[in-house]
Amino acid sequence: MPSLEKWYPGNENRREELFPCLKSLFIEHCPKLESLPFLPCLQHLTLSGCTETVITSLRSLSTLSSLVISWSSEMLSFPGGLLRNLSALETLEIRSCYGLHSIPDEIEYLTAVTSLKLIECGDLVVLPKRLQLLSSLKSFTIQSCNILESFPAMGIQGMSSSIVVLDIVYCNNLISLSEGLRYLSSLETLIIGVCTQLEFSREDFQHLISLRRLQLDSLTMLISIPDMQNLTALQYFVINNCENLWIIPEILGLTALQSLKIYRCKNLRMLPEGLQHLTYLHSLEIFKCHLHLHERVKEKGEDWPKIFHIQNLSIGP
Repeated sequence: MPSLEKWYPGNENRREELFPCLKSLFIEHCPKLESLPFLPCLQHLTLSGCTETVITSLRSLSTLSSLVISWSSEMLSFPGGLLRNLSALETLEIRSCYGLHSIPDEIEYLTAVTSLKLIECGDLVVLPKRLQLLSSLKSFTIQSCNILESFPAMGIQGMSSSIVVLDIVYCNNLISLSEGLRYLSSLETLIIGVCTQLEFSREDFQHLISLRRLQLDSLTMLISIPDMQNLTALQYFVINNCENLWIIPEILGLTALQSLKIYRCKNLRMLPEGLQHLTYLHSLEIFKCHLHLHERVKEKGEDWPKIFHIQNLSIGP
């Protein structure tokens, strides 16, 4: 409805309830719409291609538990006071808001949020320092935020007891995850991909004692994987297209590891020490790595004693 400008009950000067039982609402491509009416029971709202004035009117929707905002080119930042009034919000997704350059510190009032997604926010420069106060946050996704350079140290460290999933992909200007990453002791899934400037330190995985799934994909600057000896809960480990990776450190401590997949790591020349002692490891896949590695994992190769006990071996060219 591209021509819709106003949406009011009979008397626009009175605060009347419109659709008093409405719980879910999807509004798409209403560029002239000025505001939303009072919807007292609304819980799930998706706005796509709406103006900043419509977003500002969300202050009255204190019952919202789920909010998706996408394709809002006017929104440079969140309207003041908006997040403060959405204290019941549990999931927040901001997608394809290319002009968004910052998120205010009043995000700290979203204490019920369990899932936060920032996707295709191409002008987002920094993350708010008060991320650490999102005490219920379990899943955090950042995707295609290509100006973002780093994470606030305390912003991650403060979520150490709650966050379970961290997914960071297509952030090509990201240089550092900050020291806070190493303190995420409740983290179970870590996915980092296509961050071509991202560098790691040896201690980055030091305290990820609950980590069960680790995926590293297309990390150009990754030469050596951080120390993994404390990842005793890790079950699934995928390394893909890390073309400058030379070394995987000893993985003797990965006693719960069940599956290891290594794809397109053309400079990786040998398997890590300790594989032969991982009794739960039942699946190993190696494809398109350095020729020297493929020679070592053959039946009479130097790395064969490390892997001959693994039930499902899949080794390709």
